[in-house]
Amino acid sequence: MDNKSINIARDNGKSPPRNQVSAERTTQAPTGKNQLERTTFSFSRASEYCDISQLQTMTGQHASRFLDVVIKELNDNAFDAAEKARVAPLISVKYRLTKKHLILTVADNGPGIPAETLVRILDFSTLTSDKSAYRSITRGAQGNAFKTVLGIPYALGSKTPVVVEAQGIRHIIRIRVDAAGFVSVDRKEKKVANRVGTRIAIAVPRSFNQADFYLHRWGRAFSLFNPHSKVRIWKNEKSSNLAQTRQRKIGKLYTPTVEYPKNWGKPSPTDPTSPWWYDQSAFARLVSAHVAKAKQGGEDKPFRTFLSEFAGMTGSAKLKAICDEFPTIRTLADFDGQEEAVRALLPALKGQTKPPSAATLGEIGEHHFRQRFDEWFGVKRYWYKKVPVNVIGASFVVEAAVAEVQKPAAGISFGCNFSPTFDDPFAGIFLQTLDKVVTGLEALFANLHVRFNRDERRYYACAFHLISPALEFLDKGKTKVKPTPEMVTATEKAVRAVCKDIYQEGERRRKDAARQERADRETQTPRAQQVNFTAIMDEVIPAAVAHATGGLYYAVSAHTLFYSARPLSQKLTTKELDSKYFEQTLLPAYQKEHGPILLTDGQPAIYYEPRGVLYEPHSGKEVPLGTREVADYQFPSHLFDKITFIEKQGLWPTFQRAKLAEMFDMAIVAGEGYATEACRILLANADKSKDYQLFVLHDADHYGKNIARTLREETLRMPGHKANVIDLGLTIADAIEMGFEPEEYTRRKALPKELELTELEREYFEGVQKTFGKKPSWVCKRVEYNALTAPQQIEYAIRKLKAAGVRPKLIPPERVLKATANAHMAQVVNELVREAALETIRFDEIVAKVARKLRGQMNFKQVRKWVKDWFQSEPTLSWKEAVKRRVDALLSGRAPAVKKSTRELIVQMLQK
Repeated sequence: MDNKSINIARDNGKSPPRNQVSAERTTQAPTGKNQLERTTFSFSRASEYCDISQLQTMTGQHASRFLDVVIKELNDNAFDAAEKARVAPLISVKYRLTKKHLILTVADNGPGIPAETLVRILDFSTLTSDKSAYRSITRGAQGNAFKTVLGIPYALGSKTPVVVEAQGIRHIIRIRVDAAGFVSVDRKEKKVANRVGTRIAIAVPRSFNQADFYLHRWGRAFSLFNPHSKVRIWKNEKSSNLAQTRQRKIGKLYTPTVEYPKNWGKPSPTDPTSPWWYDQSAFARLVSAHVAKAKQGGEDKPFRTFLSEFAGMTGSAKLKAICDEFPTIRTLADFDGQEEAVRALLPALKGQTKPPSAATLGEIGEHHFRQRFDEWFGVKRYWYKKVPVNVIGASFVVEAAVAEVQKPAAGISFGCNFSPTFDDPFAGIFLQTLDKVVTGLEALFANLHVRFNRDERRYYACAFHLISPALEFLDKGKTKVKPTPEMVTATEKAVRAVCKDIYQEGERRRKDAARQERADRETQTPRAQQVNFTAIMDEVIPAAVAHATGGLYYAVSAHTLFYSARPLSQKLTTKELDSKYFEQTLLPAYQKEHGPILLTDGQPAIYYEPRGVLYEPHSGKEVPLGTREVADYQFPSHLFDKITFIEKQGLWPTFQRAKLAEMFDMAIVAGEGYATEACRILLANADKSKDYQLFVLHDADHYGKNIARTLREETLRMPGHKANVIDLGLTIADAIEMGFEPEEYTRRKALPKELELTELEREYFEGVQKTFGKKPSWVCKRVEYNALTAPQQIEYAIRKLKAAGVRPKLIPPERVLKATANAHMAQVVNELVREAALETIRFDEIVAKVARKLRGQMNFKQVRKWVKDWFQSEPTLSWKEAVKRRVDALLSGRAPAVKKSTRELIVQMLQK
């Protein structure tokens, strides 16, 4: 077979793509003198696939995890290839170590990647994918992932070629990047025995020699989320090159637990997609991709054929009905420039089909998770929950499995669409546990007492799986998803169900331990005089401050100060000091009486950690609600004139989706219980002349009422502020009127005397006194704001705001409106003028010439010494900053010369 070479810098008779390199001669008029004929270059962006920092952006993973990226991508492709052939996947992963490299090989039993497809993939100027435009149950749809696999070895310093064997051809692929950043790809072909599937081998530096750990972890992960697969992981001890086929099998074999495709119904990559899985944007992208392919000389698919590829479009009557509705469309190329027709086609398809149910999406199933956990760790107890959700659009399935096991397990396994993910797919997403809001699935499991602390001698193996044809990923690594509200609710339901027993047992252990600790302390510690904490704080707090701050040198949080105050208080009383009582009551009272506690430099010595977030309307800015953060916050002019405090931070995503802040030009503070100190500082920074309207939303219980009270009192005591805090509820009367049944809760402290309650609220919040041990408690009733559905939460907030006399949307004075219009006009004109100027004077060319001239005058031979000298004088400085400072110093005396050279070059360009 003749050698073949692919060079992405070649023009091939077509206009160069944006990431190819082309060169054009600029015509010059003959003058009789020697004259430069300038060449206009278009620089390639293909080198981004060979650059570590750019690859980190593309893959969403740090360079230290590039081997994970390679393994996951090759295995995802291998599984899809086998399923396209409707055969049970047989995936072989092997590796070997040489003196310089770790060589990784992945083989599958699919039909084999065709040579023409591989050639298209090697064209780095295009995105080549049979997934990215479709919505289906697919293992990722980023489109550029295989290109990153080709670029990673080069980026990491390996010059060894990538080898791909398929359909009787061995492709030896070498990537080269020249000094200008231009990329060329050389591909050589060689005939080999025609074996089933595709075999890909890459070499990375030997520094990635934790392959046993990586491979076996991924082997388990792919086996866990693919019951129909056989996965082999082995080490090759004898092979001498990438094409070697002999190996000694040392490793692991993961066998299937179901028979495929006979007894397991996972959707295949070749199954038709449903029009119900697309929104207008995704559908337009699919049609436009077909149109573009036809315009580039590819297949122009017949309209009727395209329609028949959707699920439910099997009958000729349905096809005819849609074809009659679009009489001018014969092939997909006819949609070129017909945006209205494309928008009309999707509802037409939906009108002829039914939304697929969640049952058609498949599942991994209770049996497989249990069998795998038992094989690996030994199952003692097991829980499984599947939550299928049918919604108009794209239905989905959530699976959760937890096992108490005999051996330590490796934490929680996450998967999306039958493929393991790098990390938690719900990282950064607010999730509701049984008693609080947490961020991410790992925190959700931990809050439910499913933890992986080996000291407790309780071991758990967990799995979470999300199946959806319309997953929207927030990162290039195909890990973090953007879930719908229905997905969040289903996830919370599934995880809480499998953790219910473990949570109840953990809560009993926690309460028993706390009770025993108190009993031991009372019996073993000599009983001191019983005094109130308020009587000893004048002695405790100064000593605790001196200890915690290192003699008033470092600022510390109120919570950190508590840990210094608690042991000091225990020497004076046997009462147990509570952190919340200390931080929210005793410490503020002390500073109110004695003044703020300051460091030696006059800065505040104590700060409160964020207990919520302030969200600005329109700007998207978020300000953590801590005393240090709000002290620096500057209220923006003419952005909002109202502030609403909501008791629970977990309510913010609902309010955000409804654009409640933007609807009323109102900032929203989503807190976590009491945050009066931070709120006081926040409001103190507000412009007193603005007269902000202040509102509060909270639970219908005495805690919520007390939050509104304390916030109102703090505001009224602030000099110069006229605002009154308006309590919007939730009130017990409103909740009962809306049909909610109050739930019981236990109050262990007396009601604050300052609370003003209605007769109904007093009946519910005072409750019935009970006695548990020596201290009294009260069984009361409440309704939490979270009990309202999301639409009810928004409707209630809007209704109460309007009833309370919320002001209309903010319109600033006419002078501000005119100034804003003029400023924006000036900005747009500035950008247009700059763009025109840069096009005229060729700014990049000037910079290159001046820099090249200066480079010959600058002496950088002593650069290492510069850095060391700076480190001696400023140990906290970075090496990069040290280099910059030295260069700035050298350039400071050359500024006039630089400006002069620049002006001369501009004049020369304008004269041409």
